[in-house]
Amino acid sequence: MLLKMLSEFLEKRVNQELSAKMKMFYESNTLEYFKKRMEIEEHILNSTDWLLYFIDHVQDSELEDPSTLDESDLLTVHKVFIEVLKKAIDSHQENEPMCTKVLTLYRKSKTELEHRFADYPREDSFEDYLSTRELREGKFEARKTGEFCINCGSTEVRSNGSQWKCDTCGKQFRKRV
Repeated sequence: MLLKMLSEFLEKRVNQELSAKMKMFYESNTLEYFKKRMEIEEHILNSTDWLLYFIDHVQDSELEDPSTLDESDLLTVHKVFIEVLKKAIDSHQENEPMCTKVLTLYRKSKTELEHRFADYPREDSFEDYLSTRELREGKFEARKTGEFCINCGSTEVRSNGSQWKCDTCGKQFRKRV
């Protein structure tokens, strides 16, 4: 099952990050130890190339029924799905079979989160992220060329050392090479 694979992967990565010295340091303070584990897991969740992980490891795995997951596992797996979909959109792979499968899993987990949390956002983040791809790519290109201000859209932009400066809004933004 998919959740078991993800849990094992995260557990292994967290344990690799926690040295024996760290474990001994936190030995007398269980609360701090688990707080540190959560920090490491969050870092791993944010820094892993989940699209590559799914392409390499997840073929026919099915997600457990989301209603059987506890809130922590459900939120974690949902965050992983979001990261996979963002990476797929950014690399123009949103129509690939893997992305379609992850999108289905994302929507199942989102529906369950909406049932559990009354204030959980209702909009479809996948559609929102997909619809703003062109804007993100344009801003990335504008950091290279200075063609327009990424803050206000003005074309009154000039070079200012390692940054671009907008003469309309006065803001600066970093140049990309």
